[in-house]
Amino acid sequence: MITPELEIVGTEDKKAFCDKYLKPEIRSQFKLIGTHSDAFHCDEVMATSILLRTKEFANSIIVRTRDQEILDQLDIQCDVGGVFDPSRNRFDHHQRTFDQTWWTERDEQREKEKQEALTKGEAY
Repeated sequence: MITPELEIVGTEDKKAFCDKYLKPEIRSQFKLIGTHSDAFHCDEVMATSILLRTKEFANSIIVRTRDQEILDQLDIQCDVGGVFDPSRNRFDHHQRTFDQTWWTERDEQREKEKQEALTKGEAY
């Protein structure tokens, strides 16, 4: 259950954010979960909700920002930052470096056929 104590903050005033939330007193009490600012989407809502239900991140503050300097100081990032690196707690599915696929040639052919059908107005 998300409690009334859940804190979600932005970094519009970077100095005020750093002065309040990056102090050792706060960092020793809370984990900081980073996600993007602006409009919210289901993917980061789901990611942060799941994280808040884990033992490690149950007592966390959600930080909404696109400021990479701030993001790099947080405990975990989801749906922001352009990096997927579990060893660094960086989980963005928009990563620029992704060049792998799990698809087989048959899957690729199916996807191609699906796209061709959709462009012709056919729906599966």
